[in-house]
Amino acid sequence: IIGDGIYGSSKSKKMAEELGMGRQFLHAKRLEFTHPVTGKQIVLEDKLADDLLRCLKILRRRVKMAD
Repeated sequence: IIGDGIYGSSKSKKMAEELGMGRQFLHAKRLEFTHPVTGKQIVLEDKLADDLLRCLKILRRRVKMAD
């Protein structure tokens, strides 16, 4: 897991540093659950954060260069 101090490897830590990541590369596009008291369905959605988009662009360029 890129940027995770507990579950990430030394390789993922190095990659996070190279990418300028100051946090985990973790995102949920959509979360959906039933509220435990009201029983109402709760839906939360969000786009990928700008810092994660920037890292994806860098990683995609690296993959293209490796091909």
